Amino acid sequence: MGAVLKHVGPGRYRYGWHLNLEQAREEDLRDVPGIEMENIRPLTVHAVDFRRWSNWDEYWAGTSNNTRRNAKRAEKADLHVQTRVGLKCLLHVSAIIRLRSVMYERKGIQFDWIRALLSYIGGHLTAPSHRISAIISEMGQPQAAFIGFEFGTHTYYIAGGSQPSNNGVAWYLQKLMLYRAWERTGGRATYIMGHVDYETHDETIGGGLLRSRRAVNASNYETSVITFRYRPSSVASSAQLHSDS
Repeated sequence: MGAVLKHVGPGRYRYGWHLNLEQAREEDLRDVPGIEMENIRPLTVHAVDFRRWSNWDEYWAGTSNNTRRNAKRAEKADLHVQTRVGLKCLLHVSAIIRLRSVMYERKGIQFDWIRALLSYIGGHLTAPSHRISAIISEMGQPQAAFIGFEFGTHTYYIAGGSQPSNNGVAWYLQKLMLYRAWERTGGRATYIMGHVDYETHDETIGGGLLRSRRAVNASNYETSVITFRYRPSSVASSAQLHSDS
């Protein structure tokens, strides 16, 4: 890191990501000469590490009773699942936004559909070969949706949505995407579900976010997003020299 900063030069930097499984690095960064910390935001990332189980059946049996019951109920319905990869995922964007908007509305959370639209389209164009989306429909009507990325053994759950009272369809789709990650990697996948900032998160408003992640045996990864300024000693000395003169 010291070599990279020395090459890039003075400036304001941010280290970390809200879906990063790497341990918090603020103590390491403090050891780099020239770094001045501005802000440290602790985050917890939730992810399912399938390497903890010897086979899929063992993993699924360890999920919550409610999760398995809902998914099983939906399996009996006349459903159609459509999975797309690459730029073809763009065909799912409008349905995903509608389902996500409905989900936010019933949870009492404000939904900025313009921002969501730009974010989803931008994600498709930035890394199209890694994009994946899925829509599950009943009688031609979308009931639940998933959108994410697949990088190596990692699957990133970026966003999803569902109709109210979907009779377990949303959990069934979650099961399908979890199984896809398992099968695609021979049980070595890490399924990253998202992050939580405990300083701002309100579980009563979030609609059971933490409960739903615990239900599928997600593990906690403590990380952070760090904002800092870098001023190498030569720049700092020069600034001090001008100040003194």
